[in-house]
Amino acid sequence: MQIEACLAEPLSLADIAAASGLSAFHFSRLFTALHGESVMAYVRRRRLARAARRLTEDAEVPLVELALDSGFESQQAFTRAFTRQFGVSPGRFPPPGPVSPLPARRPRLEQSRHHRPGPGGRPQSPPGLSAPPA
Repeated sequence: MQIEACLAEPLSLADIAAASGLSAFHFSRLFTALHGESVMAYVRRRRLARAARRLTEDAEVPLVELALDSGFESQQAFTRAFTRQFGVSPGRFPPPGPVSPLPARRPRLEQSRHHRPGPGGRPQSPPGLSAPPA
């Protein structure tokens, strides 16, 4: 399962981990070590980025529709998450000036106590995930 291909569907840590052949606990630890954020934080950030892109393409899209399409149970929860991510509510998006819907994340491999290097001392990725370029 590729997370990007399934953003429009309901996703859970258990489903994503099962698709990789790992336990939810082990997958979560590896993902966080490789990407610097939890699996579900990554999914939420990607869904919000898609919502922001959709708002820039169609300013007339109803916010409740956008919220439900983005996997949120209510427009209020969506608005809070969107505002936290972009610093402006979806009703006022896009703000003047540049907006980065996907802030750069640095992997924290060196900080992980549970990370085990693969062949040649390089980090291993769980099946179905690729490690960020070094």
